[in-house]
Amino acid sequence: MIRTIVSHDTTTGKARVRFEHNGVTVEDNFDLIAVVPGTKFIFAAMEIDFTEQHQETALQRLEESIQRQIEEGVIVSPPAPQQPQEEPEE
Repeated sequence: MIRTIVSHDTTTGKARVRFEHNGVTVEDNFDLIAVVPGTKFIFAAMEIDFTEQHQETALQRLEESIQRQIEEGVIVSPPAPQQPQEEPEE
């Protein structure tokens, strides 16, 4: 698995990440605090900041999840775009 951080705002915990594994590439925007369900509410209730270290943990969890989904065939490469066929000139 190759993980590339395209952009990451550590203040908001939002990141654009590209994952490449077994010939499949996934790139999307992620709200890292939402990677593990309930994290936002727990951190708010405990008055804990979502630090860069927490964000790195979320990125690792996200990577594990994406890799598993690729290996299970849940995430696959989209089909190659088809070129319109040219009609022969008369």
